[in-house]
Amino acid sequence: MANRMSEQTKQKLLDAFFELLKVENYEKIAIIDITEKAAVSRRSFYRAYESKADLLNKYLDGIVVSWRGHTSHLTINSYSQLIDEIFKFWTKYISELTVLVKANLSFFVLDKLNTEFPKYFDKLYSGFQYEAGWVNQSEKEKELYIKYMFRLSIGALWNVFSHWLLNPDDMTREELVLLVKSGFLQLGS
Repeated sequence: MANRMSEQTKQKLLDAFFELLKVENYEKIAIIDITEKAAVSRRSFYRAYESKADLLNKYLDGIVVSWRGHTSHLTINSYSQLIDEIFKFWTKYISELTVLVKANLSFFVLDKLNTEFPKYFDKLYSGFQYEAGWVNQSEKEKELYIKYMFRLSIGALWNVFSHWLLNPDDMTREELVLLVKSGFLQLGS
């Protein structure tokens, strides 16, 4: 029972935080603002989080965990399929991600993508073909290839998606995915 109440309190705090982000700069939001909006005590906040940055970080950690669950049963055989899965996954969080981007907090998301995703992302690349010059390289060199290609990919994908979040009338998500796939193919040739 206590655990369920704790989760409900965390959700209230998170919801309050996102509501405040819609109307206030991140820097100006105080813990007391979040707790008042959530109708919970400051003590409850500090039982769950160390700071508002910790609240945001734990929210993003939850997205990472969700992504791992999303991909755990998948066999990614192509970059095209990977792009499909990333955009399909991010769409589940479209309202929260839009709030973060509009609040100029996109870098928090990208930082989380850059620090957390490579820990397991290499398994998704295990079936991919290395560029001709990398096939006969050492494991360390292949690791570097994956690390840098991942950052190139995830940075580009997040940049495009976050821009689309601010301009959703430009095209549908499906059209965006096709555009991105086409763009990556053209860059690769």
